[in-house]
Amino acid sequence: MHMLNEIIKQGTKIKIFRVVQLYQNAADREETLVCTGTLHKVLSDAKLELLVSDEAESLQKNVCYLIYLYFAQRVYRCSCYFQAPSYLEEGTGISIELASPLQQVQRRMHQRVSCRGRICIKVLPDRNAEEYTGEGQPVRYGEEEADGYGLWEETMIDISGGGIRFASKKKLDRGTEILIKFDFFCEAGQHEMEVAGRVVYSEVLRNENDYYDIRMKYIYLTEEKREQIIRYVFQLERKNGR
Repeated sequence: MHMLNEIIKQGTKIKIFRVVQLYQNAADREETLVCTGTLHKVLSDAKLELLVSDEAESLQKNVCYLIYLYFAQRVYRCSCYFQAPSYLEEGTGISIELASPLQQVQRRMHQRVSCRGRICIKVLPDRNAEEYTGEGQPVRYGEEEADGYGLWEETMIDISGGGIRFASKKKLDRGTEILIKFDFFCEAGQHEMEVAGRVVYSEVLRNENDYYDIRMKYIYLTEEKREQIIRYVFQLERKNGR
């Protein structure tokens, strides 16, 4: 009996992520979902066989991934490497090798889900974002900044309890502080959310030379707003069936 069998069982839900370092700080990273699936079999204390979605075809050898295992009220995480495809009667299978011990984690903060929608953006004056949050001063949305940026609209790509990713026709340098306003839906109906953030990634979108892939993390976010966003993320995740 493998020790892993004492922790995880057949049918345990899994998600595999590729980790991208976004900024100089080690904490500024993003986990991009690669594939989902379930545990099919524990092969050894370091190897698992998984039943996965077709997206697993993008997995590469010699690339370190993160795997999350979800069951009951617990979530475990560890690093892993793709080994080889498996041939399962139930569907697409792969074998992976675990590269670190399983660690119980809290995934509430950075679970990213797709969320297409319009957002309003405004670049904030240097080192001045804090006054626009909580009980601070409201932003004058009609005001033009010295650098020429006023208020403009873009398309949100995804959202998490840690930040927002969006496509922008304007290039924003890393470290730029911005204010984002967007609508979100909850049990009480539609609400408007306003959050401040700092750009941690800014590159041209793949296959879209006229737009930039912008990723921001929240700054000066109140716990009340964070909880509202996390509940919204869980709602979207259930809707998307993940």
